[in-house]
Amino acid sequence: MTASYYLWKWADNDLPGPPNEVFSQLLHGRMHPAIQAFDPVPVVRQLKQIAAQGRSAGEEWDWQIHRGPTGKQASFIFLTCPPVQRFGQMRQRFLDMLLYLDISGYDEERGQLMYCFLPKINCWECSEMDQETFYDVTEDDLPVLFRRIRPDSPTSYATLMNRQNHFVNCGIYKRRFTVEWRELYDLADFTKCGHWRAGYFEGASVRRLFVPPDCEYERVKNCELVPQRAGVNEYELILYRDTLRIFQAFLRGDPRPPQYHWQDIKDELP
Repeated sequence: MTASYYLWKWADNDLPGPPNEVFSQLLHGRMHPAIQAFDPVPVVRQLKQIAAQGRSAGEEWDWQIHRGPTGKQASFIFLTCPPVQRFGQMRQRFLDMLLYLDISGYDEERGQLMYCFLPKINCWECSEMDQETFYDVTEDDLPVLFRRIRPDSPTSYATLMNRQNHFVNCGIYKRRFTVEWRELYDLADFTKCGHWRAGYFEGASVRRLFVPPDCEYERVKNCELVPQRAGVNEYELILYRDTLRIFQAFLRGDPRPPQYHWQDIKDELP
């Protein structure tokens, strides 16, 4: 089984690059202003290494370089290979070998970026119940996107990721949110990171509520929220207005807002 992908290089500018628009322009023989022509040699060199790891196991790999106006640089590379899933060895192979070249790629079947690559500016993803991804969102988009998160589902969450592969995410629990913020120090290695969970400081004017640590994720919507008490500070729930402020700060490229308490939870990650 193979899938079809289009590899391109993001331009060194601040213009948004919705993947469907970029893909449509390429199909019509035009370069979207959010991408630029690139030297295909380093990319093909890495593709050969990735393909060599799979062909011995019977994987099918092929690619075609589509040249730009000069004939020397590529406007994109059309690639067929085994499907790149959200998790798994194939995704990691692409991360390890192509992410550092600032290459991105479009999954023709899914109509979205490949799971292993980064957006031009940012992207918003919701839980498995809402597969649509929104690219290059603005602060004005955030309230609308938050309304798409379903409070009646125990697995509802949203993630906002930027070009540096940092992200902020939230889960919703009875109309409050858990909020986490991650900064990656290596684009392709998710273990090299800082990871924090947001909470309120002692003496905050809001009523502090927590999800009990022994409340299993799959049935959390049926758990009773508890007020602050000794030893229960793992999953503090944040008001919507504060969740929105944190996401807005991330979107602007600001540091973690200092008015919230940020608990370092990196050692708790699996």
